[in-house]
Amino acid sequence: EDEKALWESSADDRELRSRLVNMLIGGGMPAPSRDEGKILTLLERNGVFLAGAALVGTVAFRAYANMLGVAWSSDIGTQDVDIAADNRYLLALPRTGGDFSLRQLILDSGLGFIAVPTLNRRHPSTSFRIRNRDFRVDVLAPMQGRETSRPVRLDAFDTFATPLRHLDFLLEEIQPAVLLYGHGIMINVPAPGRFAIHKCAISAKRPAAHAAKTQKDLLQAQQVFQALLQLRPADITLAFDAAQRQGKSFLDRFDSSLDRLDVETSSRVRNLLDL
Repeated sequence: EDEKALWESSADDRELRSRLVNMLIGGGMPAPSRDEGKILTLLERNGVFLAGAALVGTVAFRAYANMLGVAWSSDIGTQDVDIAADNRYLLALPRTGGDFSLRQLILDSGLGFIAVPTLNRRHPSTSFRIRNRDFRVDVLAPMQGRETSRPVRLDAFDTFATPLRHLDFLLEEIQPAVLLYGHGIMINVPAPGRFAIHKCAISAKRPAAHAAKTQKDLLQAQQVFQALLQLRPADITLAFDAAQRQGKSFLDRFDSSLDRLDVETSSRVRNLLDL
């Protein structure tokens, strides 16, 4: 309801923002594609981000460029060999939020989304894709307790989510960011320092068959580290302090992955963190 009220009261403001968005895009700042912009506008307009949802993965990586005022040397997401992953949104939800159906919102969007069946047919779907297209929305939630693939019920959002270990590390500190589409889309993303550390840690856990994704994780982490070392080094130290609560295996994977970044970046991060 708060989000709807904001939309109804800000028509003049939206027109001004649209001009600013076009100027920024014209100046070379990155912007989402049409499909990306449509679904994210829909989620924003219905209060999904106001209720606490956050975007993670490649979408967050792209948003950091505008947040930090930098240009990535390589937009790794567009080079992933898994084409479906290039168009997949990882929508991470905490266990509290608004009182609406995220599932129904996506299916009734008019964009042609259908629910993607799970490998275990007894489990409810946690992913949605546009019919006959490789464009997906994946819903995630932090994994609690022992390892499981059973979807987590998110009552407040009336949907199910795939549980992922260490996702709580990202969701503990989310920050607002803007995507340049229409009059601007206000989203939530993890703190960039946590994103970079998390990418390093999960890259070391991927099997050999996912070598392309491992490389994407490391290249994204490296570029975020490079930007933060120059602009906001305290973000890295604060994120590392929080990472101590994730356990020894998480920290060991992060440490081993640092050696797979370029020598200068790895050395500067180690010196900053006294590793």
